[in-house]
Amino acid sequence: SAAAPTECQRLKTQRAGHTATVLKNGKVFIAGGYNFLQGRMERVALSEAEFFNPATNAFEAAPRMAIGEGGRTWIPKAFHTATLLPSGQVLLWGGETYTGGTNNYPVPAAGILVYLADEGRYGTVKNRVDPPAIARTRHQAALDANGKVLIVGGETRTASAPAPLVPTDKVEWFDPVNNAYLPV
Repeated sequence: SAAAPTECQRLKTQRAGHTATVLKNGKVFIAGGYNFLQGRMERVALSEAEFFNPATNAFEAAPRMAIGEGGRTWIPKAFHTATLLPSGQVLLWGGETYTGGTNNYPVPAAGILVYLADEGRYGTVKNRVDPPAIARTRHQAALDANGKVLIVGGETRTASAPAPLVPTDKVEWFDPVNNAYLPV
């Protein structure tokens, strides 16, 4: 900040593998990621979110990534994508959680959340049954000129852990107008 130019601000939650999205109001929405259990090298995916407010040069609390009545079901994610939609909402796609314990393998996720910035809460996208959504992590997302989001690449798992993650060649797109996603 101008008052203390040699001092750095600190995130409210230590994290890596998170996303940072500039919202229409200028705040930066920081979501998910992972950190380590105290004293161990065991990754834990985070459901915590926060804002960086450039007007105050400070980090502020944001709603935790959660769904259900009163936001009681936390949705942790690391290595997901966050895409600012034309509506001002943020699409949070896929990512990974971890099995925990000694081996602590990453588990790719197919879950999709939408941060409703104007309402300060999260919504969901109805799960597709046929074909099912692709569980993926470490992928990319791109917004096209029509406001649809293309989801490409990343890694998935073709067998249960501890099978290794493998690259995926599957492509999906999300249509925010119809709140639907399909394979390409």
